Amino acid sequence: MENKPLVSVITTSFNSEKTIRQTIESVLHQTYSNIEYIIIDGKSSDHTIDIVREYEPKFNGRMRVISEKDDGIYFALNKGLGVAKGELVSFANSDDWYELNAVEQAVRVHQKDPEAFIYGILRYIQDGKVLQISTGSHEFLPGALIPYPTWFVPMYLFKKHGLFETKYRIGSDVDLVLRYFKNGVKFYRIDSILSNFRTGGESDKHVNLSRIEVLKSMCELGYISKNKLLYNVTLLKLTTIKERMFNKIRSFVVKIVKYD
Repeated sequence: MENKPLVSVITTSFNSEKTIRQTIESVLHQTYSNIEYIIIDGKSSDHTIDIVREYEPKFNGRMRVISEKDDGIYFALNKGLGVAKGELVSFANSDDWYELNAVEQAVRVHQKDPEAFIYGILRYIQDGKVLQISTGSHEFLPGALIPYPTWFVPMYLFKKHGLFETKYRIGSDVDLVLRYFKNGVKFYRIDSILSNFRTGGESDKHVNLSRIEVLKSMCELGYISKNKLLYNVTLLKLTTIKERMFNKIRSFVVKIVKYD
């Protein structure tokens, strides 16, 4: 592949000793070589950094590690973007891992269409088994989801249209796509699996919060009205209360009922 552009892969981590090795290995063994690897760690208290340091020599000076306290994943991602030097940027969080030719596939598209926001298909993994395949498409925006772990984004798009919005705790990746879509950014989907997502992370634990943040973003960007926002947020909050009550009742029943 001639004229190999530099690709910046950013991994955010916090107490990820159980999963980060697989993430790093998937970056290290990519079929595309011109990669700089940036790990932004939130000052982990387990062996995450020990594992990361073990891999530094294997990247031959192409790895940069920052470990310090931060205010959440989107602060960390923006920090990574602030030091990234690549023409194309991707994100492999510490419980995700790439298919081995993911970067190569994205670079080939980027060379043909350097202004495109590239993404692909995502495989969800639960307890070591395939749970589902996500084939979200930009053709259904703003109502669709573009699987974040498969993004490959030209750096100039971040400079032109902005970074992750840190006022959102979980939904800022969706907000970024919606902002870019509104500003006329071109999207390109690679019709193959690029990355694997291990379920059970922060977004899985706070699904309703994520949905509320996405609704707020859609309202701010003019995709839905304030009345529709209020209606849907109220329903989601009631659903959250209902789920909490159900879980309390279930826990109580489990304590008093003996199973045969």
